[in-house]
Amino acid sequence: MLAIIHCYYLRLAKIKDREIFLTYICNSQSKYPALTPKKVLEYLNYEQNDYILRMDLGEGIAVNLALKENIFAIIPCVMNKIPIFICGKPGCSKSMAISLVFENLKGEKSKDPFFRKYDNLIMVSF
Repeated sequence: MLAIIHCYYLRLAKIKDREIFLTYICNSQSKYPALTPKKVLEYLNYEQNDYILRMDLGEGIAVNLALKENIFAIIPCVMNKIPIFICGKPGCSKSMAISLVFENLKGEKSKDPFFRKYDNLIMVSF
């Protein structure tokens, strides 16, 4: 389910479109009748918060939905060498998310054991 959210759900800009998509996906899963849009969003929120709580954010960074979604989208793509475009209006945490991901994924030098399992990332701006 997280893969479906990562690939399709996060691409939808309007909240109403996201609700319609989740309802459609949950209704099409006859094998899992307990799967509801509310449960999916709870699990998504749990995963996003897990990434955030593992990171050293520093002071003064507001953890909003845009930041959580951007980090949730960036980490799997970077770790699997999948290109990703983060689009949005100015001030919606795009640059902040990239900076936080690269500051916290330092391979064996990472503060969190979860991030130590992955390679050291080096950011090159151009």
